[in-house]
Amino acid sequence: MNKEVNPLTLDDIDKLVPGMWLKCLYDTNDDEEQHYEAMFVTADIKRVNPLVSAGNAVNGHIAVDFEDIDEDEEEQKWIPISWCYIDQYYKIHPCDDMKNADSDCDYIIEGDSIEAMFHRAMKGLATIKKERQSNSTVKVKKVLFTYSQYEGKVVEDDDGHLYSEEMTGALPVEMDTNSYTTIYSHLPFSHPEVQQLDNKFKLYHLYKDDPIASKVFPQSYSTFSEALQANKNEDEDVTFYIKSASGARGEDIYIKTWDELSSDYNQLKKRGLYDVNQGRGDVIIQKAVTDLYTIQGDGILSNRRFDIRYYVIIAHGRAYLHSFMLFRWSLGSTYDPKNTNVKTQVINVAAYGGGEMSRLFFLDTPHNDDLGNTWTDNKRKRRNPSRSTSSRRRADPHGWRDAVADSLDDASSVFSNLKEITKSDPTKYVLAGGDAMILEDGSAVIVEFNAWPDLAVSYSSLAKCLAEDKGCRRMVLQTNEDSDDMDTDNYVSTEPSPASSIASTEGLSEVFRDMLLLVMKVKPAHEIEGLREIEAKSWDIVDLREGKRIQGSTQILSLSNVMEVCDGVNSLLDNGSSNKTQALSCPSLVHNASVHPVTCVVLDTSNSKQEIIDIFSLERDPTVQRVAGKFLWHRISAMVIVLGLMFLFNIGSRKVSRSQIILFNVVIAVIAVASDVIPRQDGKWFSHLNTSEIIKESFNAFYHVHPLHNTSVAISHFLTYWLHAAQWFVNTPRKVLIYALVTEVVVQLVNEWIHHYESTTLRCHRQSFIHVMTQSVYDEIWREFILGPFFVYFTLLPRFVLHWSTQLLG
Repeated sequence: MNKEVNPLTLDDIDKLVPGMWLKCLYDTNDDEEQHYEAMFVTADIKRVNPLVSAGNAVNGHIAVDFEDIDEDEEEQKWIPISWCYIDQYYKIHPCDDMKNADSDCDYIIEGDSIEAMFHRAMKGLATIKKERQSNSTVKVKKVLFTYSQYEGKVVEDDDGHLYSEEMTGALPVEMDTNSYTTIYSHLPFSHPEVQQLDNKFKLYHLYKDDPIASKVFPQSYSTFSEALQANKNEDEDVTFYIKSASGARGEDIYIKTWDELSSDYNQLKKRGLYDVNQGRGDVIIQKAVTDLYTIQGDGILSNRRFDIRYYVIIAHGRAYLHSFMLFRWSLGSTYDPKNTNVKTQVINVAAYGGGEMSRLFFLDTPHNDDLGNTWTDNKRKRRNPSRSTSSRRRADPHGWRDAVADSLDDASSVFSNLKEITKSDPTKYVLAGGDAMILEDGSAVIVEFNAWPDLAVSYSSLAKCLAEDKGCRRMVLQTNEDSDDMDTDNYVSTEPSPASSIASTEGLSEVFRDMLLLVMKVKPAHEIEGLREIEAKSWDIVDLREGKRIQGSTQILSLSNVMEVCDGVNSLLDNGSSNKTQALSCPSLVHNASVHPVTCVVLDTSNSKQEIIDIFSLERDPTVQRVAGKFLWHRISAMVIVLGLMFLFNIGSRKVSRSQIILFNVVIAVIAVASDVIPRQDGKWFSHLNTSEIIKESFNAFYHVHPLHNTSVAISHFLTYWLHAAQWFVNTPRKVLIYALVTEVVVQLVNEWIHHYESTTLRCHRQSFIHVMTQSVYDEIWREFILGPFFVYFTLLPRFVLHWSTQLLG
């Protein structure tokens, strides 16, 4: 044998588990006595297929399925057990730094190179929280984190014979996992939903019918004929990328002109084949993106094509983009959109082929922008599509990263299935690498995703660079980043050295660390600085004065960017001179307001006014922090202080007349509302509406934002608005203030939380109305302090009872 091993004996039979991988001799006639990967199937000769040559030997033999054997060789064999030995091919590592055998967290990583980066990520990782039992003893929740795939499973055919089948699991079948309460595992590469993301053809079918998502991917086609037909009238020759649906690392990509593609298509037809895919879906055709952004100037990156590698983590029903990104320039020929040389146009081909490259890494912690918006909170504004040509000499990784984040928001629908899986099973997660390119207008094109991306390439490149002085890369370093001088290069490129690969492995370790924190819930997602949630953006247009939405839900998806929103706005407003200024300023107004996933554009299309009333954005999901942010804390604080003084000095505890209670309520309402409204720039005491118009408009808005099918909102109102009404019927001033305070906190908390789950339409309409009404003290007093209980108990409740009674009775 070529290495010292411990051959198995009959005493080891009980250690073998069907599906367990061994190292076995294939044939003793092999002079080198090479051991091959072989899966243990059974030790029972009766369970072996009769076609497998077993001879007369029974005792001391086992059936194994060999891997990596020549095609003409037998796969399953009945061989002596002594031909095999157990190769411990997986290692269990404790999460903590002390290598404590009693660690409450272990991890298994497949691959030595990736394992080294995970060790780096695990260093200093907080210990998983301990669960304390009621008897004060400490019970440790021992968990296992895995980033591994182990293939193979033994199954039974119809005749009862056993054979191996290509099945993928996170752990070796022989591993004892009884000591772990939770095992976190990446969805296997073979999982259908993972394949939907990784396979280019299946990914195309995920986004092709989504009008928003389809715009951030290259124009794609499933057949040659479809691509040719769609582009036959183009003025200039069109270039196509023909990609293997399952290809990676830039493999199996061909670049063809329209004429070349047409020739290939005709050749297929001559051979009796209708088209390239023939229903198999093994190829995707993409129209070349020809308006890519390139840096100008005198530096080494001038006019070079580049792409961006980013990482997406899907866990607990949500998808996140990591801040670490890798920007890669090929230093071969300058960029020519008509060039059909794959080595020049596809960065990965250059990277894996040993071509000269320069790389810029994003290792800094995302910082707040000038308005305090953070990467983590997902509040960075969507990019303005305009780009000044004076900045063409400059590298802009912050802007490029934000552009990728914006495009992934638009493409968020492709993650829906994986989010559902990880939501229903919190122990599952997915790490995907993605490629993107930047266009001339500053936006990003999403090229593809790779599940189980090649994470070891940087580590292996580093080893090769250090050992052989080959494969070393240049690294781009930013200079004078904050300078206002747009006429100089703001970067330098180093000579080839190990530093590039070192920086890459360090960045990947940060990705792993944040993935561990997220998946194992060591930290809440919003506290992990490197993560930004990928959320779909949507816009809605509301005509407030009509009391209804102009554009219905069927048209929301068609509003996929700022310019389309403004086209919709301008089509609804008259083209008179009164709104020309607003029409011109609409893109910047909407762009600056779209800091959250849902943006509302409020119009007044009545004859007297043709204008944009307001533009604001809303978060999609409720959190305590978001709902609490809607509280008027200065009002609550003032009420608490006054109540404290009332109790301290025994004020307001005596019964008073009904008129005095009403007067006290009015005084509280006036002080509370005026303190909010008057300090505002647009605040005033009275609006143009009289009292009857205020009541009518308030009811109109209330009616439309409380549909009868929304039972949760209706029931929450029925259960809480009596507190609102009670403050008018108590008999002491102190009780009035107590009920006012409870209303301010409890009613607001419950109802604002429930309203978060309404449709975009209803939320936009409701918030639009509230915002406009709070510009006038008199209007807001009626809306907030008087009308609510009347609308709830005298209009909503009867309609609700009648509606559901009718539904139940058929």
